[in-house]
Amino acid sequence: DYADIHLVYYAGQRDVDSRFHEQLKQQIGGYVEIHPYIDRPFRWTKDIAFRKVGNKIFKRADPFSYRLFTKLHDDAFYSFVNDLIRDLGIDLVQVEMVEMLDFVLPLPDTVKRVFVHHELRFIRNAQFLEREGETPYRRALAAEEKIKEIALLNRYDLILTVSQVDKAKLVEAGVTVPVHASFAIVNSQVVSSSEPAAPGTCRLTYVGPEAHYPNKVGLEWFLDFVWPLVKQRDSSMTLDIIGRWSSRTVTEWSRRYPDVHFLGFVDNLAGALRGSTMIVPIFVGSGIRMKILEAMTFGVPFVSTTVGAEGIPVEDGVQGYITDDANQFADDVVRLEDSDLRDEMA
Repeated sequence: DYADIHLVYYAGQRDVDSRFHEQLKQQIGGYVEIHPYIDRPFRWTKDIAFRKVGNKIFKRADPFSYRLFTKLHDDAFYSFVNDLIRDLGIDLVQVEMVEMLDFVLPLPDTVKRVFVHHELRFIRNAQFLEREGETPYRRALAAEEKIKEIALLNRYDLILTVSQVDKAKLVEAGVTVPVHASFAIVNSQVVSSSEPAAPGTCRLTYVGPEAHYPNKVGLEWFLDFVWPLVKQRDSSMTLDIIGRWSSRTVTEWSRRYPDVHFLGFVDNLAGALRGSTMIVPIFVGSGIRMKILEAMTFGVPFVSTTVGAEGIPVEDGVQGYITDDANQFADDVVRLEDSDLRDEMA
């Protein structure tokens, strides 16, 4: 009862699913109204064609350039939001996701502006350059993006991060507005109806879609450097990848790597994870890994990299295993076939 909530999202030209809206309202609770922005019918223009071709050229020339976040959104979308603020008497606007960071610029001064930062992009860019290689051009782009990110954050009235680690990094980088850490929450009630994990396992699971770059680069590292070592130690081991991946990647990786299966989106995540060991081979990104929180919720042990476990108060060898070394990662995965060890960590 603290506030009336109005949720605005960019629907594009997709059909609006009213059933999804009703489910979301029930989850949020209280007074909630949902306002999808329906874009005008698509029409090719010279400007759109130029940007489409330019994006393809940039993507091929340098994938780092293609992933830069800063861009202005459609004028009609800005007007749509501002009209809602005026007509509904909105007091506070909460913006989420770094791709929407610039949304602070067209908002009226009559509202308080809060940004929820799930992943610090300048940290992700630095990690990308460290892994993929640095050139003067990439270094300049990363520096420019960091300046923009910090400057836009300082236009808000308040910043929320999902970990204390990210909060400290923002303050150190020059964010001068108040920054607070609000830890993410998972629904642990679902485990009450879950069956116990199978004693021992020969199955690994990975949760995450291909569209999120850290997922793909991390899984590529695991499959190239860790998976062959795992198969040497236990040829019966399988890997189930949960989430939406392109048909091209599914075909290529299924052919290249033995016993790797793509499950796509699953309705029952607890059932898909049960009896497995979750891997979290993440090297790029910040925030926290919902993967690990969900694994712990469902009583599933995990093996993660340092970045993958960042922001979560877990210790190597206590709640799971944490390592950046391929050999050690493979050893830890195989070690978790022991049912007593799995139960202890769960």
